[in-house]
Amino acid sequence: MKSTPPSGAPHRVTLRDVAREAGVSTGTVSMALGRDPRVAAATRAHVLATAARLAYVYDRAAARLRGRHGGLVGFAINDLANPFHARVAAGLESRLVAAGKVLVLGNADEDADRQLAFLATLREHRVEGIALTPAIAMARGALRGVRDWGLPLVLVTRDVPGSGVDFAGHADRRAFAAMARHLVGLGHRRIAFVGGDPRTTTARERVAGYADALAEAGIDADGRRWIPGPATRETGFAAIGELLAKRRPTAVMAFNDPVAFGVMLGLRERGLEPGVDCAVTGADNAPEGALWRPALATVAFDAGALGAAAALLLLARIDAPGGRARRRLLDAPLVLRASASPPLRRGAAGR
Repeated sequence: MKSTPPSGAPHRVTLRDVAREAGVSTGTVSMALGRDPRVAAATRAHVLATAARLAYVYDRAAARLRGRHGGLVGFAINDLANPFHARVAAGLESRLVAAGKVLVLGNADEDADRQLAFLATLREHRVEGIALTPAIAMARGALRGVRDWGLPLVLVTRDVPGSGVDFAGHADRRAFAAMARHLVGLGHRRIAFVGGDPRTTTARERVAGYADALAEAGIDADGRRWIPGPATRETGFAAIGELLAKRRPTAVMAFNDPVAFGVMLGLRERGLEPGVDCAVTGADNAPEGALWRPALATVAFDAGALGAAAALLLLARIDAPGGRARRRLLDAPLVLRASASPPLRRGAAGR
């Protein structure tokens, strides 16, 4: 018989009410509501339907206090303002939600201390696991300290060699080597690289791919140059002035699409036409790139797929905490558009 609430007070449906109505134990109800994989799918569906019919609200905070995690997973992002990282977060969340998890985001804005503080907060809230794109200044020792907490941890986009942590990223070196080979095949012999911070593995891998392809083609230091900088339009815009102060490149490979947009604006500011006077390529395949004139050639890194891959690694680590660190590298196709043009015939190829 149901207990009678005080006069005028609505009855709050309890876990025991749901169990009695569903004909199962309170433990089964708790596991089903917490998306515990040990509960059969049909039983879980029955419990969830019963809870919905009774308007029961699962108290995840109380579940965590009882020693359960409540399905929380944290994602510490280096820079959420970057559209690529926002799309990674969306891909990660989509896969985690399907697994019954709740994603908690924290933006470091490239501040390592702020990121470490957020990670400590996640630990205090007893999250089940952590996805992390390290801030640029995140020290290897600090990351090892986080790893030693014993929480499932996966690095996303940016690797930290020697960390012993699972990693999900793109095959940056292969992709940028492929784009550089394409430009060489068009006849370019003076190809510059703009953007990227040398402290990140992402930048180092992309530049390494660019250098691999140019070395294969016998292009020496006179035909290649890297101007590092933040992955922004401002970096690309400013780099053009520096590049034009010396022997002008016939092509510019940008670290990502925003840098490429800045390069194209910088060229036009100086009376040069992208895709005519200088080829330009980017990376990440931002939707805006197809709308530019000329349309931007780019490496189609799939941010959503990367987020999903990171989620699968993290879920696997939650289910099986032991074992060696795993790596998942996603390949990316080239999207060749009008901005990746051959050099002008008037000797612009530098031969």
